[in-house]
Amino acid sequence: MGNGGSQKVTGEVAQREVLRLSWRIACNDLVHKVAHMESKIERAGSASKSGSFNTLNEAKGKTLEESRNASGTLKPQTPRSNLQNFQYEFMQQFFRYCPDLKSQFPTDFILIAKMIKSFLSELVKGSAKDVKTMAKKFAKGHRKYDLTREHFDGFGSALVKTIQQRLGKFGTLQLIGIWKTVVANLMNELHFAHQAERKRM
Repeated sequence: MGNGGSQKVTGEVAQREVLRLSWRIACNDLVHKVAHMESKIERAGSASKSGSFNTLNEAKGKTLEESRNASGTLKPQTPRSNLQNFQYEFMQQFFRYCPDLKSQFPTDFILIAKMIKSFLSELVKGSAKDVKTMAKKFAKGHRKYDLTREHFDGFGSALVKTIQQRLGKFGTLQLIGIWKTVVANLMNELHFAHQAERKRM
């Protein structure tokens, strides 16, 4: 009976580690490319059987070529370009959910990406106190905007969708389920803080 508490703690630590690692994968362009390259190779295998490619090796050559630079080596991405690419894909998803907010967003979308990175970095650490503090800061900076529950839900859905796409084959149903729960909790914190700040106006 005494092991229940320790097992819960162990499970929470394991979940945070899974989130941390999958978040690093989702933000890493090189891993992202390799994951999708493997998917292309798998599809190419099916295509070669149907005659779409002359050989499977030809298909592999095409996918490998896409991820190499002029010198013929795999091209690493800098942390900044990783973040830029993530935020670009995220914003595409977000504006599908909330097209009415497109005109209100800053042209420098990298600011949004940095905010997301800060929130999720604290989430995967399990730092609830820091998340609440950041949520209050977000609310103060966005108090003039009439954001609805649907906007926060759209933000969360776009975030999970982007992470899922960038994880590729690593994004199992169980892992994405964990991300949905974590992001939903984050959106609840942001929505609550924003509503509280709006009432003070």
